[in-house]
Amino acid sequence: MAARPTFHTASQRPLPSAAWALAIPARPRRPAIAMLAGLALLMMLAPVAVAAIAIVDSSLLAGPGGWFHTAATWLAAVAHARVFLWLPLAAMVARAREDS
Repeated sequence: MAARPTFHTASQRPLPSAAWALAIPARPRRPAIAMLAGLALLMMLAPVAVAAIAIVDSSLLAGPGGWFHTAATWLAAVAHARVFLWLPLAAMVARAREDS
């Protein structure tokens, strides 16, 4: 008669057969596949739509240009504002050097 193995910890014990069953289905669901296919199609068609609009009437794309310019201005201001973060950082480094 073969000796039964002894397990010193619970993590060494093999899982029961019921625990091997997956809690989620092995195949992706149809709505998820359809959503992924739709997103891929949209990503492929978006550049085509922009190109078609630019060819037909380029003045239609001039409207959002003002929005992009405003956003670029704000982003430039934020980029310049990061310089002010160097002042507290320099003070913290100087204080750390004094403490050590």
